Amino acid sequence: MTPPVTKLHVLFASENDSALVLRRGPVNQVAVLSWNRARDTFTLGQWLKGRIDENCCDLSPDGKHFLYQAKKYEPEAGYAVFYTVMSRAPYLKAIHFWSYKKRVFGGAFFDNNRFWMSSFPPEIRTFPQFAREKELPELEAVVAQYDIVAYRLRRDGWVLQPDDYQRRNLWHKTFGDYTLGLSIYRQRDKLPNSYELRRGDVEVISGDKWTWADFDSQRKRLCFARDGQLWALVLKTGAKETLIHDFNGMEFEARVAPY
Repeated sequence: MTPPVTKLHVLFASENDSALVLRRGPVNQVAVLSWNRARDTFTLGQWLKGRIDENCCDLSPDGKHFLYQAKKYEPEAGYAVFYTVMSRAPYLKAIHFWSYKKRVFGGAFFDNNRFWMSSFPPEIRTFPQFAREKELPELEAVVAQYDIVAYRLRRDGWVLQPDDYQRRNLWHKTFGDYTLGLSIYRQRDKLPNSYELRRGDVEVISGDKWTWADFDSQRKRLCFARDGQLWALVLKTGAKETLIHDFNGMEFEARVAPY
């Protein structure tokens, strides 16, 4: 039997060395792990038997809270239920929960205490510790309904280069002499993408098979996900890729959040 495909997506905390890894595979199973980038160690939070849309979630700047949109099929009801959750990273247990019978598109953090959601039940207006913003800042472009993606990229230092003729959005991010390029293609409700790393006008490495990439500036390296593995490339001439962690082979396990 062919093993299930493992895909990774990562969210960096902007205020410290913490990060969140979303590990998907099989299709309707997701594991969430914390990543200490200073030590390159990982701690498993929880699994979900469902789908978390990596384009519709966010990690607070301090890395303490995870805001995500998920879809789970309910056999008794005969349809999929969409919901948005705020949890304590790297766990999935809700500290705030909103359920919908139609598709919603998650949310994003403005700072550690303010966030935005694409759809919000009108009867819920306030909650302890957090303030809800009514709208995202105006964006230069919207990637289909995934305005969260555009907001999150720009907030995290990416610059947009419109290219509507090819039905994609081109972004780039620089670190020293290096430029990381990201092409996001719009295909219905999916956002396939590709990356490339350049130094000046020379392509250092092609990222066509990467599912995520970003600069880890504190350690002067590029981190990227490929084939269910997390890799690093120190940004200096002659450096080679090094494996940080292989997430293939993980299997679902029921875990209880410590809160």
